[in-house]
Amino acid sequence: MYNAFHHTHKDLGYLVLALLVLQFLIVLSGGSNKPVLRRALDLIQTVAVRVVGPIILLAGFYLWHKVGLSVGTWWIWVSFLLWGPMEIVGKRMVRPALEPSDSEEKSGKLLLGVTLQLVIIISIFGLMTANAG
Repeated sequence: MYNAFHHTHKDLGYLVLALLVLQFLIVLSGGSNKPVLRRALDLIQTVAVRVVGPIILLAGFYLWHKVGLSVGTWWIWVSFLLWGPMEIVGKRMVRPALEPSDSEEKSGKLLLGVTLQLVIIISIFGLMTANAG
């Protein structure tokens, strides 16, 4: 059972990373101006942050308990707590900027939001990779 959760946790983490990189590339290339790509960005945001993210968190809690690491393991707490800003950025910056509009402000807010989400997920990956023994 441990191996199944470990692989689920790791593989879904890579899925979220890949989706957020794809989201960043679409926004960076100006694809957010097209309605079809705007819907794709919304779907990516839903799958990566709202659906798969909580599954990863649950698998991570299970692994934390199963491996027997101390409750005071700082890098795990930091990784879990970084998911909060990921959700906030998605809700306050990315989602509103995906609403139909030609505003340059929304375009800049969207690029900033997806960049912040990418930086957060890379930080989480860095913490997990550097400290997973």
